[in-house]
Amino acid sequence: MKTMKKSNQLILVATLTLCMLLTLFVPSTNVNAASKRTKALTAYRNFMEKRTSYYDQFALIYYNNDSTPDLFYNNYIDTAVYTYKKGKLVCLYKNSASGVYSSYYPKKRMLIGSYAHMGQSTETYYRSSGACLSKSQGLGIRKSIYNKISGYSYKSISKSTFNKTLKKYVGSKKKKKIKNYRNTAANRNKVLK
Repeated sequence: MKTMKKSNQLILVATLTLCMLLTLFVPSTNVNAASKRTKALTAYRNFMEKRTSYYDQFALIYYNNDSTPDLFYNNYIDTAVYTYKKGKLVCLYKNSASGVYSSYYPKKRMLIGSYAHMGQSTETYYRSSGACLSKSQGLGIRKSIYNKISGYSYKSISKSTFNKTLKKYVGSKKKKKIKNYRNTAANRNKVLK
């Protein structure tokens, strides 16, 4: 009887010890993730506070493949994506081009720029290494034109080749719209908190 009581007490002590250990270690992972996010948002807010142009805009997107949001910045001339790494901002993508970056593929390092000129619209797909694909349609074009881009050269490709190439880059991810905010104190406090 004493042996059974003693073994029940040992099981109870072991169970309580295990529960205490779990409560000590499990939340720390969440705290570290929250801490990294908080530090990233603070760095993004500091960066945006230094931008004074009326045209400056920003958004939070998940550009690279981690759980911390990245800062999408544009002012209709320059576009950039920054991430927070090892205590500082690191530029993942930068481009100086007219047009509007309307959407992206989450965690696949792919932005889509939309351009319109004389009744023709073009979507250009930009990877972190530069433009890679484009699709044009509109007035005077009987069917969409698909291109593979290498540097400044465009090579016409079929729709199926376009789709296969895009799938190679983004897998089964769906594109997501970028929600830009004007760089005001109210928007920084709302989005970058």
